[in-house]
Amino acid sequence: MSPVKRSLGIVIASLSVLAGGVATAPTASASTVGNWGCSAKDGGRLCIQVVSDGYRVSFDNQTMVTKRLDFNLVWGGNPSHGTLTGDQGSFWSVPGATNSYIFKIGVKDWAWPLLRDLSTGSTYSGPTV
Repeated sequence: MSPVKRSLGIVIASLSVLAGGVATAPTASASTVGNWGCSAKDGGRLCIQVVSDGYRVSFDNQTMVTKRLDFNLVWGGNPSHGTLTGDQGSFWSVPGATNSYIFKIGVKDWAWPLLRDLSTGSTYSGPTV
């Protein structure tokens, strides 16, 4: 193989790896109205959805236990620095309930939900949108 073809192959392979990394990192175009994601956390589903004036965070309590929970949102414009915004305090989530809160902070470059289970002292982060 010629040195030019070998170099071109290395450059293409490097760009492919770089593109894969960029696609998974928060970017300026990551938060688009309608984007959403959910993940299994704390015996339920923790979800986030981008809405016109911010972010809707929800938790579907699929356990048989009443929990004292608190929603928070981490958001920003720089992937290495985020701002933590709290809601209006903790709440009780009963088995089978879906609780939600809309963080009316406008649409930012990226955001993810942070769920604090005050019953156990655990903290869970959800997917980034």
